Amino acid sequence: MTVGEKIRVLRTNNNMSQAALAGRVPISEDAVQKWEVGKNKPCLEDLKKISEIFCIDLMELIDDEKEII
Repeated sequence: MTVGEKIRVLRTNNNMSQAALAGRVPISEDAVQKWEVGKNKPCLEDLKKISEIFCIDLMELIDDEKEII
């Protein structure tokens, strides 16, 4: 499972829009959309913020072998 797929699952499981996540990181809503479809990847600082927002270990977020349900 890619980082983008995990971000989408975490976001939707928490009833959060792309705009809401973008505001909390803070980055553009377009950036979130690109992450989720695999066009771009978040930088380390954004990954740290995302892991904090969703209370998930950073390694679990970036390890493609781990899945999030």
